[in-house]
Amino acid sequence: MTDREYLKDLRGMIAARKATVGVFGAGYVGLPLACAFAGAGFTTIACDTENRKVDAIRQGISYVEDQYVVGSLPRLVNSGILSAESDPIRVASVADFHIITLPTPLNETGEPDLSYVTGLAETIAGEIRPGVFVILESSVYPGTTEEILKPILERSGLKAGQHFGLAHSPERISPGSKRFDIRTTAKVVGGVTPECTQIAAELYASVLSAPIVPVSDARTAESVKMLENTYRYVNIALVDELAILHEQLGIDLFEVIAAASTKPFGFQAFYPGPGVGGHCIPKDPHYLSFRAHQVGQRLKLVEASQEVIKGMTHHIIRRLSDRLSGRAKVIRGSNVVLLGLAFKEEVSDTRNSPSIALAERLEELGATVRAYDPFVESISTRRGTLRSTKSLELAVKDADILVLVTAHALYRAIDLKELASKTRAGATIVDLRGFWSPQECKSAGFDYLGLGRPDCD
Repeated sequence: MTDREYLKDLRGMIAARKATVGVFGAGYVGLPLACAFAGAGFTTIACDTENRKVDAIRQGISYVEDQYVVGSLPRLVNSGILSAESDPIRVASVADFHIITLPTPLNETGEPDLSYVTGLAETIAGEIRPGVFVILESSVYPGTTEEILKPILERSGLKAGQHFGLAHSPERISPGSKRFDIRTTAKVVGGVTPECTQIAAELYASVLSAPIVPVSDARTAESVKMLENTYRYVNIALVDELAILHEQLGIDLFEVIAAASTKPFGFQAFYPGPGVGGHCIPKDPHYLSFRAHQVGQRLKLVEASQEVIKGMTHHIIRRLSDRLSGRAKVIRGSNVVLLGLAFKEEVSDTRNSPSIALAERLEELGATVRAYDPFVESISTRRGTLRSTKSLELAVKDADILVLVTAHALYRAIDLKELASKTRAGATIVDLRGFWSPQECKSAGFDYLGLGRPDCD
């Protein structure tokens, strides 16, 4: 049978919804994707080595903040079209499409760690048979699919693009977003051959309502994700650096950004903060820099951005220390409350959250650190576990310093005057998100210190 005949069979299976889809990695990306395929009529198996996830799926319980998953998972599981397994070999043996959505973190030296992806590939290589199709969705540097994944899968004795399909389609998901979900975000696809690109595009087009964007090859598709997140990373670093400058110039950067945003062309608003969190944005620029070094190039702007973002915790703590010193106070012995432990608003995800570095540094300086985040139970720091208190009132009792880390919308309901009555007199609010105005905090009785804003007396 020729490669085109294999593709013809796959196209027919897609059109008739006869293909079985195995999604390897049932996390923030994999579980919504599995629900989308099952919802479109494909027999789908979500595979994860964490038994707690497998058990939750089998019970129809979502552990990711995704409205589509929460609403559809029980029905899909009860109908039998979506199931969960912990054995990747078993899943690979029956799946026609193998979709890999495993994490690709950084190792201890800050270099790409592809061990989750390569480990799975080595595990399922023996199950690769003529006519199956493998799609890597994990965020990787350009060349990974063809140079690393492809040789492992070809240990089966079969050739990618000839006997089995292989493509890359970068995951695009925003945890907690009410506007965009897995079905409504445009999907980029690139295969190791033009035929692979086409069949992958047809697969996703049968499931998603969003546009499908075919690109030249897998390397191009991999580069798309690297560009998207490096673009955001560099621009966040830019406004972080401008925040420090505008503090010194006595200008409110948030007012500047608001005014600049009225320009209908040539400007996109980014906002300063204590750092970047989540799985992708903090590490994808490192992946791209790593790849650049492999071919003898330095991404100087990316490396400079890494230094700026890495230095934000130091800047925040130094400025707080200076502020307290001017009021005859110190961090050591202070009761500090972090408002927000999640890396972004309205989610429970704490991966690479800036709150971790802030908590660790404050504890090192002798502060007693408490936290309040209704979305999060706890975070792990070098000194142990920092748990979110059960109520805001308990968290802020006798507090000297409140640090707004995560801009959860529910914090808008806080009565600042009532809050001030629970803290120590003249407590300092450190606003890292431009969440409150200096005037409303001062009128409530707080001392105010805002990132990107002038000192307020």
